[in-house]
Amino acid sequence: MGTLSSAKNNYTLIQNSFTRAFRDAITGKMILLSILPFLVGGLICFLSYDYLFSKINELITPYLSIDANAGFFASILAKVISFFSIFLEWVGMVIYFIISSLSVQVLLSVFYAPIIIAFVHKKHYPSIQLESADNLLSSLLGTLKSLLIFFILFFCCIPLYFIPVIGIFIFFIPLFYLFTASMKLDILNAVYSQQGREQILQSHKKDIYFFLFLIYFISLIPILNLIATIFQILLFTHFMLQHKQQPS
Repeated sequence: MGTLSSAKNNYTLIQNSFTRAFRDAITGKMILLSILPFLVGGLICFLSYDYLFSKINELITPYLSIDANAGFFASILAKVISFFSIFLEWVGMVIYFIISSLSVQVLLSVFYAPIIIAFVHKKHYPSIQLESADNLLSSLLGTLKSLLIFFILFFCCIPLYFIPVIGIFIFFIPLFYLFTASMKLDILNAVYSQQGREQILQSHKKDIYFFLFLIYFISLIPILNLIATIFQILLFTHFMLQHKQQPS
């Protein structure tokens, strides 16, 4: 009975979180915050891409150059190398855009997550006392630490990405780590004290990670993933504030 009751309660929290987060997401303030990180990330990629990849091309072009007049096979080899160099440039561009966009969104979330949490708290849960003891500096340091671990995981896993089928799943492991780390840092730290964070993670660890796993897939939906970060913050904020609202 206890397990059934807990599952039913968790389902209710998830349902309420999605309903309230959706209504909040279509307000003018949240729409503006949704567009901001996408514009900043896109601008950074646009301004830095040409310079970065032109320097890379300058370094590798001398090693890939083959005289097309050296013979038939040399001509074919030159075309093959040219094709692969273009292909690798496109792959590099996609990876660079993903990493740049994620980094910008995670860094910006340090600044706009408190705005979203305050918005949700004031509108839906004014009677709940927020117990955060963290400041902006500690949040930034925590974010930079999460990004460093993400980069290490991402680049260490690169050889595994090319394994058929399995590589697709491995690709999402560093991304999921970054997502969960940033969500816990931005929201749990804003809602709970250090002792409260340890208690909620100990008593509701499975529920919290299940919900994070569930809302992570929103970022995999085309088009919607452009504004997923704000919606995910809204969802997790509602979920954790409802947990805090319940009697111990």
